[in-house]
Amino acid sequence: MKALIVTVTANPALDRTVVLQNFKIGKINRVLRSRVDVGGKGINVAKNIKALGGDAVCLGFLGRSDDFAAKYLEDLGIFTDFTIIQKPIRVNIKLIEENSSTFTDINESGPEVDSSEARSLIEKIQSWAFKAKVVVLAGSLPPGVK
Repeated sequence: MKALIVTVTANPALDRTVVLQNFKIGKINRVLRSRVDVGGKGINVAKNIKALGGDAVCLGFLGRSDDFAAKYLEDLGIFTDFTIIQKPIRVNIKLIEENSSTFTDINESGPEVDSSEARSLIEKIQSWAFKAKVVVLAGSLPPGVK
C-alpha cells in the first residue's frame, strides 16, 4: 500500500491562464488560448504526488458554488475532503505574453472565513493526520484565519 499524503490548501484558487501574443496596456487584447486550473500550493503538491504515482488527499476550503474545483481534482484521481464555506474561492489571472515570454500573476486575497468554518477544517486536519504518512500545510491563509 502506498503512503497517504494529506495536503492542506486553506486558500485555493481557480487559476485562469490567458495567453496573448503581445500585451498592450490600455488596448483591446485578443486571447490566443486560455485554460482554467484548480490551484493553490497544497493542491499543486497533491497534483505532483499523483503524477508521480502516489496517493494524496486534498483538504482546505471550497465555496458552496465551487463544485468545479472538487470535480477537477477527483477527475485527476485525487481524493478531496474540503470544508465548505459560504463564499466562493478566489480567482487568479495568469497572463502569458508569448512575444516576450513574460508571465504576470494577478492574485485575489481569497474569501473571508469565519471561526466555525476554520474550526471545521482544523478538525478535518486532525482526523486525517492519524491516517497520513505526511501532512503538507502549504500556501497562504484566507482573510479571517490566523
